[in-house]
Amino acid sequence: MIRIFEFDIITFVFSVAGVLLVIIKSWKVPNQFIKVTLLSLFLLYSAFSGLLFTEWSGFSTEFEPLEDLTGTILPITWLIIFYMLLQQVRTSNLKDSEERLRKSEANLREAQHIAKMGHYTFDVKTTSWNCSVELDNIFGIDNTYKKDIEGWLKIVHPDNRKDMKNYLLDNVINNHEKFDKQYRIINVRTGLEKWMHGVGNLKFDEHNNPVEMFGIIQDITEQKRAEQLIFENERRMDLILKGADLGAWDWNIVTGEVFFNKRWAEMLGYKLKEIEPSLSSWENLVHPDDMPIVIKVLSEHLEGKTEFYETEHRMRTIDGKWKWILDRGKVTERDINGKPLRATGTHLDITERREMEDQIKQKNEEYQVINEELTESLNRIQMINTELEKAKVKVEESDRLKTAFLANLSHEIRTPMNGILGFADLLKKEKLTPKAQKRYIEIIEQSGLRMLNLIEDLVDISMIESNQVEIRNELTNLNQLMDKVYHFFKPQAQHKELEFEVRKGLLPEECNIMIDTVKLEQILTNLVNNAIKFTADGKVEMGYKLIKDTLHFWVTDTGIGIAEEMHKLIFERFRQVNKTYLSGIEGTGLGLAISKAFIELMGGKIRVDSDTGKGATFKFTLPYSKVELKHSSGAVKEQPVVKTALTILIAEDDEISYMFLEELLAENNATILHAKNGQQAIELFQQNPEVRLILMDIKMPVMNGLDATRRIRELDGNVPILAQTAYASQNDKQQVLDAGCNGYITKPIDQNELLTAINSILESN
Repeated sequence: MIRIFEFDIITFVFSVAGVLLVIIKSWKVPNQFIKVTLLSLFLLYSAFSGLLFTEWSGFSTEFEPLEDLTGTILPITWLIIFYMLLQQVRTSNLKDSEERLRKSEANLREAQHIAKMGHYTFDVKTTSWNCSVELDNIFGIDNTYKKDIEGWLKIVHPDNRKDMKNYLLDNVINNHEKFDKQYRIINVRTGLEKWMHGVGNLKFDEHNNPVEMFGIIQDITEQKRAEQLIFENERRMDLILKGADLGAWDWNIVTGEVFFNKRWAEMLGYKLKEIEPSLSSWENLVHPDDMPIVIKVLSEHLEGKTEFYETEHRMRTIDGKWKWILDRGKVTERDINGKPLRATGTHLDITERREMEDQIKQKNEEYQVINEELTESLNRIQMINTELEKAKVKVEESDRLKTAFLANLSHEIRTPMNGILGFADLLKKEKLTPKAQKRYIEIIEQSGLRMLNLIEDLVDISMIESNQVEIRNELTNLNQLMDKVYHFFKPQAQHKELEFEVRKGLLPEECNIMIDTVKLEQILTNLVNNAIKFTADGKVEMGYKLIKDTLHFWVTDTGIGIAEEMHKLIFERFRQVNKTYLSGIEGTGLGLAISKAFIELMGGKIRVDSDTGKGATFKFTLPYSKVELKHSSGAVKEQPVVKTALTILIAEDDEISYMFLEELLAENNATILHAKNGQQAIELFQQNPEVRLILMDIKMPVMNGLDATRRIRELDGNVPILAQTAYASQNDKQQVLDAGCNGYITKPIDQNELLTAINSILESN
């Protein structure tokens, strides 16, 4: 008879459940805590029930062998179950660890990719090295690349290999220093130069022999380029400040630290190293009597009440004397609450000007005393005061214009100079294709033209500011002028796929007028150029019509338009439309200011009708002065060909300018004589009677071109003399003609213009 105890039944049930739990392969509990808890309970219960420590039987029978058999088999079964559960937990933990390791490695690779960084190990004994995938990408190599000492040196830039060898031997191996070096490499795949920053540790054995090196290498090419750009910008700014004789300061308002440039210190007789870079240095040098007003003006600006900070105050020099300084600056950084963080500005020595003003003041006081005593000298004193006041105004205006000029010139001169110098340097490369060479030359020419346009704009605006612009009316065929501007810009409009039209409001017999042709053409060129520049698609139209005795011109486009609040501001000097509209577009902001000044000088007015996104129409008026022509011929006179075997004397001190003229005229089989100054030009002319043409530069050493021309005219009144000059004003050109030149051509010299001028002079002679 078989009997089953109740406690044994419970034990049996747990045993069966444990077996089933192990057998079922789908037992994938994600929580390790649950698995460990079940395993622990199983162990405790087994110990409590006597499974692992005493003989156990879930049955009681009269047949003793059966009871012994169950008491033996069941404990073994429980041990197997416990072992299998334990293996399940260990396997699950191992998989979790492997997954965490895989994710960690993936994160490391991603971090290295973002930081442009890779790691490596170098075995000194085998001279072989291994590196991460990201470092392979940086070097431009793959698994087939031979990673030994020779392979590494091939990657290092040739100019850095010797230095790297010495650094490793002296610093790292001999002195046991940490490897920390910036150097260049050549990417194996692309051949491009890159900058690297390597950091690593070299391990040594107990005999002080190098064993293994581990380190990281980061691609810092972009950082190096940025540093170089900052260096160049700072150097250019330093040259500009130096040329303007300006001191500069940069104030960290939070820390009180102030950077002063060299000229700032020299202005007061100090060396830069003698000036502590702090606000207290400045405060200690300002005259105590001037400090209250200086602090007041500065505080108002820091609080945002004024746009700029500007004061005139005295500062103590190294020898204890006082200099007057014009101190100008502005807050350039504020936090989100408007609190000032940083300010920059300049110092200008105005001691002479202030002394002159003091002298003026003193003179006025003296004249006042004399005026009280001598009534008859009243008119004389008033006249002197008036002249002195004008002189003061001119000095102040001169300072203001110089500051404005430098501020705007520093921005616009960089891009074309970058194009000229950068692509000129690229032309030095070996194995340059003809196509690339042509492209580089075209870019240099474009940059040069842009620089020339900038200079011409600055000359125009300077003449306008100084009231030196003269209106020179001449007979002009208005319709032909409109056609000339139209045909000049037509290729540019076609390139942008814009519709471009010209409308003329006068008949051929009505369009001959008296007007300043050069200025009208410049006005139309500025307006049409802007219209095409700011129009991405659509149409550009220029035209005119006659209303009573007034010519009404217009240039309209379908471009980005101009906000109403900007309609007046765009005609101011150096003013452009909001930067949002001008991203990537060149310009000095002088074109409209120059056009407005010319139009008003010619007796007209200009305005704009526009709104954002709706295009713009510029309208201006000019007086109509008709000219009746009795005879008119449409025939175009052909230019004569330059004679061959012509002996030409070139007076030019600049070697590059001479080489250009020599190369150009040599194509016409001309014999060239070269004089480097006016005195040599006279001597060569006297020694070579076969000279048939003289190209005379105006500005030369020893004797200038004007004096040389006058001397040659005393020797020969017929030989043609063509002046080549960098001076472009009408007064300068008139001086050239008055000196005896037959004509002139303005630098930079255009090939076609030069040959046309030579042909014209030879023909008339």
